[in-house]
Amino acid sequence: AERLVLDHNILFDFIRNFFPYPDSDYVKYDLSSKEDLKLFRILLRLAHYSKPFFDDKDEILLKNTMDVLLGSFSPATMSLVLPIITSFVPLHYNQVCKITDYLPFCFSLWTSVSASVAVDTHLYEFVGDVADDVYMRLLENGTEHLSKFNVYFGKYGIFTEEQMTFMFNRLQGHLRSNAQIHSYSRTVQPFIYSFNGSNNEEIFSKLSKLIKTIETFVHPSNSGFWTKPIAKFVHCFIKLYHRRVQYEKEQAENGKIKEMGLCLTKECNDRIIDFFFSILTTGAQNKNQDISNFYISCFSYLLDLDSNRKPVIFDHVLEDIYDFLADEYVNSRHRVISSLKQLTRAARFLVSDKLYRVHVTNILSV
Repeated sequence: AERLVLDHNILFDFIRNFFPYPDSDYVKYDLSSKEDLKLFRILLRLAHYSKPFFDDKDEILLKNTMDVLLGSFSPATMSLVLPIITSFVPLHYNQVCKITDYLPFCFSLWTSVSASVAVDTHLYEFVGDVADDVYMRLLENGTEHLSKFNVYFGKYGIFTEEQMTFMFNRLQGHLRSNAQIHSYSRTVQPFIYSFNGSNNEEIFSKLSKLIKTIETFVHPSNSGFWTKPIAKFVHCFIKLYHRRVQYEKEQAENGKIKEMGLCLTKECNDRIIDFFFSILTTGAQNKNQDISNFYISCFSYLLDLDSNRKPVIFDHVLEDIYDFLADEYVNSRHRVISSLKQLTRAARFLVSDKLYRVHVTNILSV
């Protein structure tokens, strides 16, 4: 069957009309206009859904597109160019040009500007989309699929150590200092799709350092503007990690994985639980239910992983609920609510465990 191929030029020419004209007095589209901004966003959405169907056999399509966009890049057009790069540019790989060739430019720009939603949101999304795409291609086709284009998946995925260190440091600044995060799913994507199942010691080390630096900011007695961003980040990170694990499990069952070495392992799951357990138990005690719910919902994601560390979560949940039943929290309403919510999240996993299911019967009989 012939695959669908869309002509990118029609949409690209339309989008280019938003760039400033040489004659500053002539403005065809103005993003300060609500109608023009709405049109621009519709075009970006259309581009996002269309770009998988741009002709990947056209070896100069990617290069020509990026040449135009980067040639138009300036402080005045940055708010136009970055979302167009993120939404329009196809993720192609060939002998002339490949999408990973533009990662150095992205990080060069990124490291030269201070943290801001306008820049960080689009760059997190762009590098995350590239990391996700390379991971998917290699997982389903084998590492040799892109090796002829010098694209490899190492200990930091497709990134260098310097690039990964920068992203972790920038993320730490977002969580502790400025809360400049627009989309948490976009922010965590480049990290989740950089884990290499067979070579991950260094990236786990960096993750461990990040968690230690934000741990004191999670305590309920240390509330501030950072409280909600950290809660959202932790929830989104664990949720997306769980999604990747489930995807790999489903693909493996259907025999669609050629590179098992990239898959997250049981040991990876153990480390994720160990890293986040303390933060989750602390955050779950926050008196603000909107905040505590982010942490409590993470327990069900972690318990759904194949891990030897699930008993650590079971023990915590049961200890909390037994303390509640023994009237240990008689003067602490939020602790009571937190204990019951944690039990609710863990209940279906408890009854599935031969060792722990008896506790459910004991609790219900009290």
